[in-house]
Amino acid sequence: MSPPLSLALSFLLLAGVASVAAKEQPRYALVYGSVFDDRGMAFRGARVVVTPLSPNRPGAAVVRGKPRWKAVSDARGEFAIRLPAGKGNYSIAVEAVGYGAPPQTVAIQSEERVDLLFRMEPVKERKK
Repeated sequence: MSPPLSLALSFLLLAGVASVAAKEQPRYALVYGSVFDDRGMAFRGARVVVTPLSPNRPGAAVVRGKPRWKAVSDARGEFAIRLPAGKGNYSIAVEAVGYGAPPQTVAIQSEERVDLLFRMEPVKERKK
């Protein structure tokens, strides 16, 4: 085989492998968030749980038996969770020992990024 023909065949083979790899990449949506304390400082170590909501009643009962995604906020108070691309409603809850923030609901439409902010407040202890 001549060198130019060999080079051309090698190029075609590599281009084919690259196009197959590009087609097989998973599609996802990204939920990115920042968690702050009540003074506006980054809140490290907050637990983040994303739960799918009922598709028939947005904001209603959580779908039982469906997967939940979890993360922990880093030193900058940031977290990122990949969710399946496509329409879906999710509840995002953030908590830490002695702190909490109101949960937020997001509606994912496709491959997209959703940015959220959570402000942690001290949780008042219940009297027994």
